[in-house]
Amino acid sequence: AGVWKLLRRSGIYESPRMMALARRLAGPLVAALGATGRVTAGGHREAVSRFVDKSVHAGLWMELLLRVLPDCRVIHVTREPARTIGSMAVAWQQVDRFRTYDLPCRGKEVPWCFGLPRGWEQLLDEPVEVICAHQWVAVNQGILDYRDRLDGEGRYHQLRLERLVTEPRSEIQALIDFLQCADGDYWNVLRQEIPRINASSVPAREMTPALQGRIEQVVAPSRKALGY
Repeated sequence: AGVWKLLRRSGIYESPRMMALARRLAGPLVAALGATGRVTAGGHREAVSRFVDKSVHAGLWMELLLRVLPDCRVIHVTREPARTIGSMAVAWQQVDRFRTYDLPCRGKEVPWCFGLPRGWEQLLDEPVEVICAHQWVAVNQGILDYRDRLDGEGRYHQLRLERLVTEPRSEIQALIDFLQCADGDYWNVLRQEIPRINASSVPAREMTPALQGRIEQVVAPSRKALGY
């Protein structure tokens, strides 16, 4: 969280030149940190190495992840869809903060943000909130499709963002128990206050009742499956 806040204050996100440089340096930097960690851990027989990945779009390639990491544990971080979709729609409009990319379609380049759900070509003329609703479903349903299997093996944990913010002590403890990792100062800090990371100050657009109804039709099955 501290690194994210420092980067935001630095103005790097507003500088195309600095962002290009940061992307070129990111790979070698991560590799160097990984090598340092391996050397440090090598001096301790009981050291445990954990690989943690927080990709927002992991639900789009769960089959691949479970093949590559057959013993992994899945922490399914969820949030009530209406607020999530509103936040995603804002991000679509903040191209300086959230990287977009161009898709070749219909003989032209179409700007796109976040993951590509199946059938994305049919969504190009939809309001951005409807596109975000399909993205929300694709990611969450992609994980839900494996929930029963993973839960039966003790490898699935749903972490609701709302509860993490309002009840950090109990939710952090449940997470520690799920991960079977040691308690310590790091977790104690999080128990006191969950840091705000990459939060946007731009308000979400007002949605008409008709648009809200369309979004509800898209998200309803997955929303209910997640307990919202």
